[in-house]
Amino acid sequence: MDPITPDSVLAGVWLKLSHARDVLDVLLAEISRVLEAGSMSPPRNNCDGTFSALYQPAEEPYPEMGLMLGDFAHCARSALDNLITVLVLQNGRQPIRDNAFPIYDDPDKWADSVGKRYPKERGPLAHVSQAAYDTIESLQPFQDVPGGVPADNLLAVLSRVNNADKHAMLHTAAVTSAPVDQEVLRVEPPTAEVEIIWTRPPFEPLVFGAEQTRYRFVSAMPSEWVVYINWPLVVHFTDHAGRTVPYFQLGDIYNAVGRTIDACLGSSHETGSAKDTPGRV
Repeated sequence: MDPITPDSVLAGVWLKLSHARDVLDVLLAEISRVLEAGSMSPPRNNCDGTFSALYQPAEEPYPEMGLMLGDFAHCARSALDNLITVLVLQNGRQPIRDNAFPIYDDPDKWADSVGKRYPKERGPLAHVSQAAYDTIESLQPFQDVPGGVPADNLLAVLSRVNNADKHAMLHTAAVTSAPVDQEVLRVEPPTAEVEIIWTRPPFEPLVFGAEQTRYRFVSAMPSEWVVYINWPLVVHFTDHAGRTVPYFQLGDIYNAVGRTIDACLGSSHETGSAKDTPGRV
């Protein structure tokens, strides 16, 4: 068997990331199909002068969406782990069992699990160059604190999703209201006027038949009428511990992995970089 080379391993890194993009594209297309199917139901008369629009969608999320999320997270996360093999080989050394791409949102845990072991040629970054070590440390979630919460760093979210999928259970997919005001699009007949008086709070999972909006007529109520309401919706994935990730964040996670790989390889490795990967957004 021929010895592995940095280029052969790097080709696999890009293949993993490209496959992650392919899986993500399928998942996002399915989510869009579900959300665009919409919901239509007869109004519920609350007998107090108000009416309720109920969530009765034509399509709903299904368990296989969690499977696709897990596949995406695995490919993206393992691309980073394989990257360490590339960096070790580029440094003229051989990989060891401990090698992996560390992701920490706590500087003390980084110090104990990575920093103290590196000089002893042990741990996840054993045998990489000092420059590669410094770059990876600079990319850690504890160095990037969006909104003061290191766990919200995109690499931290990726690690969390991947670990939950591998070690606990499939993420569940559920539709929730988006944090955008609902509005009446139109009323038939157009002479009637309607106002919204209550909407379900954002990010609360919707179940079939749940009340989504309550409204009333501010003009004379016609004998027959139809009210069309804009319901901005999103799909959230939830793990066994109740931690969620919105579907629209997945593209950001993919791009964060690409940028991380580029940063670790440095400007001298332009060929096959993430900016050339098909589907990079």
